[in-house]
Parts: sequence; C-alpha cells; structure tokens
Amino acid sequence: MRNHNNDALVISVTLSNFLGKKVLVDSGSSTDIIFYNAYVQLGVDNAQLWKVNTFLTGFSGEMIEPLGEVTLPLSLGSYPKRSTKMVKFLVVKAPSAYNIILGRPSLNLFRAIATTFHMKLKFPTSDGVGEAVGDERMARECYANTLKRSRERLG
Repeated sequence: MRNHNNDALVISVTLSNFLGKKVLVDSGSSTDIIFYNAYVQLGVDNAQLWKVNTFLTGFSGEMIEPLGEVTLPLSLGSYPKRSTKMVKFLVVKAPSAYNIILGRPSLNLFRAIATTFHMKLKFPTSDGVGEAVGDERMARECYANTLKRSRERLG
C-alpha cells in the first residue's frame, strides 16, 4: 500500500519532441507556464515568442511579467494511449524547482482528471483512457528545492 503523504503531482511529458521532467500539475493555476531555462533548452526560436500584456500574481502576491507566450505541442501518456495538443504557455523568467506548470487551460484542453491520491493524471484518447503517472521521488526533490530557495531568500 502506498504511503499517502500529500505529495504534489509531478509528471513527465513530451514537449516539442523532448522529454520534459519536473512538470507540476496544478489545477489551481489559471495559466500554463514554462520556465525560461526549460524554454531555452528546447531550442525554440524566439520569433515564436509573442508579447503579452499581462502580469502573473504569485502565491505571496508578487507580480511577475512573462517574457511572452509560445504555443508548443505537448504530449501526455504513452503509445497507444497518448494524446497531443497545442498548448499556449507563458514563458516566465523566475526561479522554480519545476520546468513547467500545467494549469487549468491544459487540463481542460486534454479533458484530464488529476488525482493526487492516486498520483495520476488521466485523460481520454482514441484508444481508451491514457495516463501520466506521478513521480513521487521527483515531487519530493522539487519540494525540497523550493524550501531551500525560500530559506535562502529569507536569509
């Protein structure tokens, strides 16, 4: 039996034909985010980055201006129960333990159901129900890195 300890749902995805790890599934987020370091590693041309006139508000109320918006192919699951959609991400240059945050827009686009109790993201495909399984070790590593950064900022 699994030790239920309220870990975040952290999965792996395929983004623009690259394996993306440290992807936080956050149904509380009103947008999909890719952090700048991960965006640069994709090697996507900056010409695809569209300027946006919006700010993001973080949990503690800080305001962050995105560098822009980019639409990229995102795949969940594995063959044959795999689904690929074009997802609009805000590119954010800010420290994060995660590479990507999948918020409500992508969850709705994929018609996905996230369950932290089962550590899975499930979604319909033409071959049945696909799933992305959470990585508990990665979730704990990201959480520890977030705590470490918070302690460093508080100094």
